[in-house]
Amino acid sequence: MPRVPSLNAYTITKALRASLQHNFGDAAAGAYGGPLTCKYYSNLSGLAIVRCARDGMRYVWGSATLLHAIDAKPVRICVYACSGTIRKLQHKAIAIDKHYILRLENAKDRANTAPPPDVVMADQDWSAMDDDDLGMRVDEEPHEDQKEAAGPDEHLGESEQVSSTTAKLLAQSRSDIMNISN
Repeated sequence: MPRVPSLNAYTITKALRASLQHNFGDAAAGAYGGPLTCKYYSNLSGLAIVRCARDGMRYVWGSATLLHAIDAKPVRICVYACSGTIRKLQHKAIAIDKHYILRLENAKDRANTAPPPDVVMADQDWSAMDDDDLGMRVDEEPHEDQKEAAGPDEHLGESEQVSSTTAKLLAQSRSDIMNISN
C-alpha cells in the first residue's frame, strides 16, 4: 500500500484522538486523549512514534489498531513496540527504520539490475517472521552481538554495502529519532 503523502505527526495525532473517542467513548478520550501526541513520523518508512499516558496505553494501542483511514485514505497500522522509556523505543525505531530503508534500497537495486525470476522459491524460516512478514523479529531484548554496539545501526556489516544516499538517509533517520524528547 503506498504511503499517504499528506500524512504527518499532526494528522496522526488528530486521527488517533478521533479513533479513541469513536471506539472507547468520551470518558476514554477525555482521560487519555490529552497527553496523546505523535512525536515522530517518517514518510519514507511509515514509522511513527506516539507518546501517551501509561494508563491509557492499551486504549491508544486499540484505537490505533482499529484505525482504517486517515483523511479518507486507507491506512494499515501495526504496533511494533511499546516501552516505558523513550530511549529503548528510540533504539527499536532506529532498527526498524534501518530495516525499511535497506529493504527499499535492495528493491531498487533488484529492479534496476535483474530481470524478474520465473519462479520464486520460499526458503525462509516463516516461524521467525513477525505478523507483517517483514522478515525480521522485533524482540524485547537485543541479541548478544547487538549489545556490544552503541546503537542498532552504529556500524553496518561488511556484507552490507550501501550507497552514499542510503547512508545519508540512515544517518538522518537516526538523528531525527534520537532528537525526540519527552
